[in-house]
Amino acid sequence: MFFADSFALAAFFAPGCAHDQEVAPRSPREKTPPSLALDENHPGSSCDLAERAAHAVLLRPGLVSLALVLTLLVPVSAHAEEPTAGRLDGDLTLAGGLGATVGPRAPRTTIDFRARYMSTSGLFITYEDKAFFKDAEPERVLAMGLELRPLFLARWLTGKELDANRADLLIDSFGLELGGFLQQPQGRQFGSKPGFQAGLGLEIPIFANATGLFIGTHGGCRWADSALSGEAVQGPADRALFLGLTLSWHQVIGSHLIDAGDRAPE
Repeated sequence: MFFADSFALAAFFAPGCAHDQEVAPRSPREKTPPSLALDENHPGSSCDLAERAAHAVLLRPGLVSLALVLTLLVPVSAHAEEPTAGRLDGDLTLAGGLGATVGPRAPRTTIDFRARYMSTSGLFITYEDKAFFKDAEPERVLAMGLELRPLFLARWLTGKELDANRADLLIDSFGLELGGFLQQPQGRQFGSKPGFQAGLGLEIPIFANATGLFIGTHGGCRWADSALSGEAVQGPADRALFLGLTLSWHQVIGSHLIDAGDRAPE
C-alpha cells in the first residue's frame, strides 16, 4: 500500500508533464517567482514536484522499509480478541478458591477445588467449616460431585461467541452440579450417611482470560439421608438451601488425559 500510494501521488501530478518538450525561454525582464524557481532547468511546476516525490520514495529505501515494517506490526483490529479466551491453551483447568457458604443460620468458611476437562465437565470438592461463624448449622460439610458446563463448546463450535472475552467466559461458566455430601450437625458426630445435593454455578472473570481470578457463585439445595428416606424435616441439617461465594484462581494446563502420547513435536 505504501508503494502504491506513493506512485499514485506521482501519477496524479505527472499527466501534465513532458520534460522532453521544449520550454519556451523567458524574457529577461520576466522574473520567476522565488516560490516557483526550484530548478534552473525545470522551473517550479507540478511536474517537478511529482518528480521530486517519486525520487524521494526511490532514493530512501530505509524509510520505505520502516513503513512496511510498521504496517505489518499494526494489528488488523485493535479490538479483536481470541475467541476461546485461552480455554484451549490446554485440556485441563484446575481451580482453587476460598470464600464462604451462606446457609439458613450462619455462613461457613469454604475451601473449593475443581478440575474440568476442556472447560466442559469435571469434578468438584468443597469443604465448609464453622471456623469463624459459631452458629452455623450444620457445623461442617464435605461435598463432592460432578459439574457439567454445556455452553462453551456448543457456542464456540457454532460461532455464537460474542468475541468479548469476559462476557463469553461469564456465559459459558454456567454449570449444573450434582453430588453427595457428608455433614456434622450441631451436637453430633461427622455423619456417616451421605446426603444428596443439586445446584447451579456461575463464575465472574476478573481478567479476560481463562487463566486468572474468578468470583465463583455456586448454589443449590441439600437433602440429608433422613429427608431422602421420607422422614420429617426438622431443621437445616435435614434439608437446606445454600449459596457459596469464592475468590478462585483458574489455571489451564496441558494434561493429555485422553491420549498421553499425543505430544506436540519438539
